[in-house]
Amino acid sequence: MIKKRNYVQEIDDFVANYDFEGSVAFGQSASALLIVISGCVLSFFNLGAYGAIIALTPELYAHNIRGTMTGMAQGIGRIGAIFGPS
Repeated sequence: MIKKRNYVQEIDDFVANYDFEGSVAFGQSASALLIVISGCVLSFFNLGAYGAIIALTPELYAHNIRGTMTGMAQGIGRIGAIFGPS
């Protein structure tokens, strides 16, 4: 039996690794130039992660509930953004 590759997990691992490195570099920056560069890296991978998750999340659900569950996942994320730290 051929195991289907889990693209969502692979992309999440890749983006999380570089997002973590960007956040560490941002926190350890000592000059304005390093803050700008590491902030750009951090922003790039945060936006990339969001786009990848939106595009690939529907693969996790069965065909008949795909739209509902993707919308629910997005809604829960929005609620978390409302109550999360600013």
